[in-house]
Amino acid sequence: MERGLRVGKDAARRATRALQTPEMRQDDLPAALPRVIGLLLAWAAFSTPVAAWEAAKGPPALDSMVGTRVDALLQSGETLRDVELVKLRPGPVAGTVVSVTLSGAEGTGRRVLGAAAVTRIDKSGGGPLLVYDEAAKALVRAGEKDLEAIRKAVQEAEESAPKPVPKSKQKEKPHPSPDEPAEPGPAMTDAEREEFFRKTGVRLWPEPTEEQQREAVARLKEFLDKVGAAMPERKMQLHETRFFLFYSDLPPQQATVAAAGLDKMYAEQCKAFGVPQGKNIWIGKEVIAAFRDREGFVRFEKEFFQREVGEAQGRTHLRPDGTVITACFMHGDLAVFATVLTHETTHGFMHRYKSPQPLPSWIEEGAAEFMAAVVVPGCKVVQNDQQTASARLRETRSLGGDFFTAKSIDTWQYGVASSLTEFMLRWDAKAYRAMIDGVKEGMGWEESLKKAYGVTPEELTERFGRKVGVPGLKP
Repeated sequence: MERGLRVGKDAARRATRALQTPEMRQDDLPAALPRVIGLLLAWAAFSTPVAAWEAAKGPPALDSMVGTRVDALLQSGETLRDVELVKLRPGPVAGTVVSVTLSGAEGTGRRVLGAAAVTRIDKSGGGPLLVYDEAAKALVRAGEKDLEAIRKAVQEAEESAPKPVPKSKQKEKPHPSPDEPAEPGPAMTDAEREEFFRKTGVRLWPEPTEEQQREAVARLKEFLDKVGAAMPERKMQLHETRFFLFYSDLPPQQATVAAAGLDKMYAEQCKAFGVPQGKNIWIGKEVIAAFRDREGFVRFEKEFFQREVGEAQGRTHLRPDGTVITACFMHGDLAVFATVLTHETTHGFMHRYKSPQPLPSWIEEGAAEFMAAVVVPGCKVVQNDQQTASARLRETRSLGGDFFTAKSIDTWQYGVASSLTEFMLRWDAKAYRAMIDGVKEGMGWEESLKKAYGVTPEELTERFGRKVGVPGLKP
């Protein structure tokens, strides 16, 4: 099953906008900025169905529970009465919840609870809404009709996920050179990861062994063989690099150039995310299915992921076992294509950083766009988007109303997101890293923002507005 799906909404505007001839952006981003970014992210049960629910209708949708007043019975025996359910954090399998945020608990304010800390959540004055299921290791809807399917999917995801390397088998690594990011601390033990999960509802990514990496690459190549067999007329060719499986029907010269630049792009992403140079962050390697035209991209998405693409030019599939598959097609020149690739693979990077916990759209898209501008300075797409967004901010004096809360920000807000990312990095790159870490460890993004920068979203917006010449800017 899919952990999630990131849609390259920037593709819609790239597919319809006339682009300028690529130029080097020597005055847009200082040459030293990638190194500044390096600091950035040195940094990712019991109950029965409620009688009042009619069997034909089934239990309520998870999203509909948000905002409900509830009573929460905890595993410790404590009961939180008449509190507001303000957030549900979905798990890697559809229908599961790995943590809840409750507001109004007496003397506690907001409280984030991992699923394993909760026995049951009832509607205040009513019946159960969510119950903890030991086999699913998550909260599920009371009366969930698909419980067995959910349990099976969770089991399959766990079996396919790599297991951490025992400390006794870990090889001692040489000390990194001064120019390389510091090596992370020792990997958590299984017991430490389980304890972290019980407290936060977040499962951190384990480190795969070399054998597990080889097996993952073999499985991914088998997948690509199926793609080639389903599209024989396209004569897809595999270009394998150190970190990527680039599968494409592009003309040979273009495919060779694109594949050759992937590992260089990866090196820049490692700098930005504080990943040691040479470390493989992927499970196996990232798959990139690149097509010469939109028709191939649309067919691939429909046949292998049962997805309609709309106007997207690229999509990145983030799978429960940690593997990442990106699909895209060539539109315009190679610089634009490289920008799309960098944007989409950055989403994959952020998925693989620390944990699979999702980040808000404005953070995800802002970082992906900003990274694309750093890696592909010769393309003007991101700069043009920022200029368009700046003009709209001056006209409306607002980020759009839903900028911080939208599941997917609007097309014009991409320029806002990348500009805001740059502003926050220049303000305090270490705080930006801390904000990302907080969310990846299960903290709500507003709480993490407040802890890292000491501001609310409204205060951040006002400060950003002053910087870009729009005083009094509102979210």
